[in-house]
Amino acid sequence: MATDIFNTPGTTPWVSPITGTVRVRCWGAGAGGGVHSSGEGGGGGGSYAEGDFPVVEKQTYDVVIGAGGTPGIAGGDSYIDDGAIIYAPGGQPGQTGGSAGGFGGFEGLGELIFSGGFGGNGAAGFGFRAGGGGGAGAGPTGSGSNGGNAAFDAPGAGGIGPSGNGGNGGGAANNGQNGTAPGGGGGGGGNSGGNAGAGASGRVEIEYSLSTIRAGTRAALTRAGA
Repeated sequence: MATDIFNTPGTTPWVSPITGTVRVRCWGAGAGGGVHSSGEGGGGGGSYAEGDFPVVEKQTYDVVIGAGGTPGIAGGDSYIDDGAIIYAPGGQPGQTGGSAGGFGGFEGLGELIFSGGFGGNGAAGFGFRAGGGGGAGAGPTGSGSNGGNAAFDAPGAGGIGPSGNGGNGGGAANNGQNGTAPGGGGGGGGNSGGNAGAGASGRVEIEYSLSTIRAGTRAALTRAGA
């Protein structure tokens, strides 16, 4: 088996080397933590979607990788072609102007789908307040775990696995950490000058059989009289 892996946010053309079916795995991107609150909420982790996708040899398909969200911005969605068969939504950011953590990426489209972890809540109120942890990205073995809630000046921990981890929240006046790829949400920053962390980008993997390529090559050579 061969696997083509795409990690760069944006749209990348992929030319199929076979006619048949490939296995596609998509990770949505993580969101950034919240903006301008007493203790910022963590960003939600990206979702996961997997399934078979029919392809034609030498035909080009668009592979779309969601970009990780900056503070206050959602993570981008990841998919192949138009997303009608396999689609993994990104996470939602921590609340702007409040302390609630963001929703994880909702279940998308595919034969196997899991949601991203929720961002943890920041500590609300006056005084030194810490940020919530970012939600973890979902993966082929299950949904992402939620980020931890902050408690006064104690930041929430980022969610762990099964794919990218969420960033830890920041203590008072400290920045939240960025999520890790694929799909981890950013931790919320503490108040009094702390900034939220950014979410991590998504990913797409396309797996196909090398024996299918060899069989096609043999057939082409036979037709050519080789």
